[in-house]
Order: sequence, then structure tokens, then C-alpha cells
Amino acid sequence: MKTKKTFRQGVFFLALTVLFLPGCATLDKAALSELQRVPFEPLALQPSFDVYQIRLDLIRETDRAVLPDSTVTEEEESYRTLGFYLGNGLFYDLNKNLSLLIPDLFQVDPAASFTIQETDRRNFRNVIYRRDAETYQIEYLGLIPWVRTANLLITDTTLTFERGLLNKYTLSWTDSTLRHKGLIFSTRILPEPGGFYVPGLFFRRHFSQSGNLIELDREYRIVEENNAILFFKRNMLGRDKLQFTMVRSHSDWYIYNKRKRGLRISFRGNEVIVFENQREIKRYLMH
Repeated sequence: MKTKKTFRQGVFFLALTVLFLPGCATLDKAALSELQRVPFEPLALQPSFDVYQIRLDLIRETDRAVLPDSTVTEEEESYRTLGFYLGNGLFYDLNKNLSLLIPDLFQVDPAASFTIQETDRRNFRNVIYRRDAETYQIEYLGLIPWVRTANLLITDTTLTFERGLLNKYTLSWTDSTLRHKGLIFSTRILPEPGGFYVPGLFFRRHFSQSGNLIELDREYRIVEENNAILFFKRNMLGRDKLQFTMVRSHSDWYIYNKRKRGLRISFRGNEVIVFENQREIKRYLMH
């Protein structure tokens, strides 16, 4: 499902939402400048999937459209299961959402059982995600608790997901291809020289890697250099503009824009704590 916001505005455009809100607050600049950086794992463009959708958004694609009464609706693009794993917990789905996968930050094997509890301080949400051998369950805690359960079976080359009558799909893969088949439509990621492509009705989407550079949809470029990962977006003139930088120490990751606003992700044993600038916003606990 998509979330919706409305406001008065007389133009139509696509918006890209990055989780760095304006304001006076910033990250701890002294701690950031004194950070003892350690290198990331090498970037790697790998066709992949995320069925759990326990994500920390870095870029959330947004659509806007004008209604007849001049009201503009803004809708966050839904998560897509299919996409590319880029290394270091980074996942880019085929709806152009870029996220960190929380299970991957805990180094959870995609087919293994786990229990992760999420506490979101911004909207007072408390959720428990449970995975066992054949099911995946999301339990929403609160005044009116409720549970969503899906049948989920993963083998060496296939995945089958089923939640209700309409939410069913299968994934199948080889070393270089990945296919998603739903009730009506199917999507494929196929190899080509230097990377991969996704065939469409009228055009192909291209994804490539050359050394420490990954190019996504010919729109985003991700570069690893000097113990940092840099994220660029190409503008209408074909020029690349730096969106944010990601660096890490042994215990903390920082993701920030040029004004030093952004996220700090702190690893504390079986907990991952997320700060927006210097305010805690989320906490994930591995049981």
C-alpha cells in the first residue's frame, strides 16, 4: 500500500525523498571529524530480493499528481521485492527505493529463523518480525494488536510467498538471473556485458558495475573511495550531484549530506540504534 499526503500546489512533478530533513540539528560534527574510519566491504552489484521488508530508508521514491480541484497528492512508492544487493546491507529495489536491510546488519542468513523487534519513537510503533522454517509473521503491538502471517518457503533456487488469496508470488534464480512471478505479471533481471538489465514493454532498465563504481538506472551512481561510499544523483543536465556520504567505524555508521545532517547507526551487541542527527528515532533488537 502507498501512504498519501495532500497539499495545495499548482505543479506536477516526481519527488525523490531522502531521509535528511531540514532544520538546525546536525550530527555530532566533532565525533564525525574524529571518526576512526574502517573500510566497507567492496561494492557488488548482485540481483537479489527482500521479502521481509524490514528496511531503513535512505532514498524513498515519491510520486505526486494534481487532482481536478488542484490538490496535489504525494504518495510514497511501495517497496518492491526484486532489486539489487549492493553490499554492506544496501538494497536498491526496482521502484528506485534505496534502503539498509536490518536483517543484513544483524548478519542474518536470508533463509534462517530470526526474531527482530522494532521500536519507532517517531510514531510510537512497536513491531515484532518472526521468521521460522515455513512462515513469516509480523506482529503489531499496541492497544489493538494484530498479526499478519505468510507462508514462506526458501530452497536453494526458489522462494514461494503466500499471504491470503491475492498476495502470492514465486522467485527463481540462477547465478546470474532472477525471476519474480506473481498472479498476473512477471519480472526478470537478466545479465548483459558489464551488468544486468530489466526488460520492459517499451525499454530496458540498465544496471552496471565497473570496479568501485555502480550505476543504477542511469540515474544514480555509487562510488567507494577513501573508506567512504558516495551516493550521486544525475540531474537533467547529465551532471552528478552528491546526495549523501556513508562512513563507518567499528561501532557506528554515519550517513549524511553536505550540511552534516543525516543518520547515525550504532551497533550495541544485539541492538541496532538509529539516530536522526542527534535524536534517537528507532531501535532494533535481535532476540
